Amino acid sequence: MSALLNLPQQERRNDSLNFDAFWNLLTLAQKLALNKLNQYGYQLAFTRAESGSHLAVAQCDSAFATIDFEGEVNLNPTLTLR
Repeated sequence: MSALLNLPQQERRNDSLNFDAFWNLLTLAQKLALNKLNQYGYQLAFTRAESGSHLAVAQCDSAFATIDFEGEVNLNPTLTLR
């Protein structure tokens, strides 16, 4: 059992999920909000697991926006990117 505890954690940020995989993680409210952001040039960049749901992160050039599970958009998020 102790050997399992010493295994390195899987590095997920290098996994290349396609757009469909990210899109399928979103709620309907997030998808609607993202469609509105697309009109301003934002694209879905990735999702983050957060409190049992997923936070959608969209990017337009160097600007980021987040969309919570209820579809609320934050155009000035405090993100820590690795």
